[in-house]
Amino acid sequence: MAAPGRARADVEAEVPHRWEGATLFVPAAAETVVDDLLDALEAGTLAVHGNDDEAPPENALSELFANSDRLAKDPFDRTGRDEITALVAILVPNRSPYGIGGAAWSGIVDLARRLADITNDQASTSSDIIDAAQGLRTALRDYV
Repeated sequence: MAAPGRARADVEAEVPHRWEGATLFVPAAAETVVDDLLDALEAGTLAVHGNDDEAPPENALSELFANSDRLAKDPFDRTGRDEITALVAILVPNRSPYGIGGAAWSGIVDLARRLADITNDQASTSSDIIDAAQGLRTALRDYV
């Protein structure tokens, strides 16, 4: 099962390659690039994208950022709360948007879920919500 994802990473990196069973053949000049790709896949810092039905919505990053920003400024903003809750219901930690490594995306999803949980917890204080919203916003800043 790992071979198709790895082949996709090779194709996206524009590395000429062919598979024979479980063996990957690449030009000698591309060995370092392919080794780096395989290492990144194994470390979870390079995402392998499945089909489009499994990918997060196209605007997930900007929506997460906008709503975390809203909640950082007004922890009781109903729109921000509702939209964060709706987004986390459809986000999958191991299906990242294009350009974000798996480990980074998983961390972002965890932060978004934490924010949604805190906003829906009647015992949460405004500073709890602001802290969680600022944490998510900071994690997203480099991607939006």
